[in-house]
Amino acid sequence: MPVPNGAYSRVAANFRPKQPALPQPPRAPKKKNPLPTRVAYNDQLTALGDMAARNGCAMTYSEVKKKVLGLHNERKTAWRNLDFEIAKDKEKEIRDEVVKWNGYLNGDVLDLHWLLATQAIAFLKERIELVKKSGKQLNELHVITGAGHNSEDNKPTINSAVRLYLTEKNIRFYVTNPGCYTIGDASRTLKGFTL
Repeated sequence: MPVPNGAYSRVAANFRPKQPALPQPPRAPKKKNPLPTRVAYNDQLTALGDMAARNGCAMTYSEVKKKVLGLHNERKTAWRNLDFEIAKDKEKEIRDEVVKWNGYLNGDVLDLHWLLATQAIAFLKERIELVKKSGKQLNELHVITGAGHNSEDNKPTINSAVRLYLTEKNIRFYVTNPGCYTIGDASRTLKGFTL
């Protein structure tokens, strides 16, 4: 007896192994006057662009995004052509651009957009260590990962990698919105966190 069209895919889907679910962190408490980094989803990128402009950045958010996405396309082309040296150079250029962009943001904001997941985790570790060594009393660190809409298959790779890292290291964090985590709170500083 012939199998109806599409029946095999429905049956096969039932036997796929399920990935373990990550523990859900608590939601951030509502505040009457949110910080500029906690603006609603669509305005968040605009707020970052405004913040960078106030801090002296000559490029707009969209110009930085266009430049970095161009570097990502060059990296993909190099990987397809098996030019691993060029691909590694492009990864370094991407990281340098993101580090430069983050230099224009406030000290309590870390934007991990456009990085690879491994680069994002390394950059997050660096920032936490920098805060701990500087002796500054920073109560919160807003880690912007993006919701993953531009990732392959719309699965957020940076977002889930950051969540897994913070959970494994027992670092207290809140989900501010689907693309932003807030580390710490007013009662505890980053100096008390262990890596």
